Amino acid sequence: MARKAATKTTDILNEYSWTAIPKNAPLRNEAPCAHAIAYKLDDNAILTYAQNYISILKPGVSNAPNLSPLEFYDKMYKATAVGEYIFPFFSDEMRAFQNNFGDQGPLGSQVGSQAGAVMEGVSDTLNMGKAFANEYLAQGNLDTQGAAGSYVETPKFYNYTENENAVDVQFPLINTLDDNDFELNYDLIATLIRINRPHRKSPILIEPPVVWEITIPGYRFIRWASCSVQVNLQGSRRSKIINGKSTIIPEAYTIQLRFTPLITEPNNFEEIYGTIPK
Repeated sequence: MARKAATKTTDILNEYSWTAIPKNAPLRNEAPCAHAIAYKLDDNAILTYAQNYISILKPGVSNAPNLSPLEFYDKMYKATAVGEYIFPFFSDEMRAFQNNFGDQGPLGSQVGSQAGAVMEGVSDTLNMGKAFANEYLAQGNLDTQGAAGSYVETPKFYNYTENENAVDVQFPLINTLDDNDFELNYDLIATLIRINRPHRKSPILIEPPVVWEITIPGYRFIRWASCSVQVNLQGSRRSKIINGKSTIIPEAYTIQLRFTPLITEPNNFEEIYGTIPK
């Protein structure tokens, strides 16, 4: 699966004070980790949405039908990698998801008017089949004597809905182990907040937050995810003037990142669970 190279790697696992083990010590390499690549969206989501469906529904516009399943996900968003992060990972939850089947699939509302019309035709056909079966029973063509009622079951459609559980990444950032800890930690927190918030470019234009690719070796791969951020102050704290501004310096921060999938994860992703983005 092709990946876009990130411009910078921030290695929290080895280069930040989240544990008392010295930075870059070999023992740190034994800690589990999550590799996350941040992508800045290059195109408007509505435009990308329209282009993707035009390429699929209109033969000859592109080579979309020739894409591999994993390449299809690569091209779902037009984005540029702007940074890679290696986080300590100690979450207890491995996987949680549900499979749902229903009388009507969700495709009619998701794939545009042409595919929606097809699904409406399928639905009409099924309804006609049910009506015919009920009429067949009402005319006594089947022996239903003594039955409390009758019901003709029909195949159900798989509802391709987004019901994947999020990935939670939590770790401390300690400000009291090395002299430069606070500066490193503060800059990292400021960056994570900045890139995960929208940026207004004009009264009518907004640049959305970054989207993420997450790889937890041997555990999970998410091609596209959004990220929510929570930062808490821990321990005693003091105020200090830094760059002309008053800043609160705690003993430590607690970072909580939640990566929520933007797609339903197919089992195709299993083949890259154990890989690390290059």
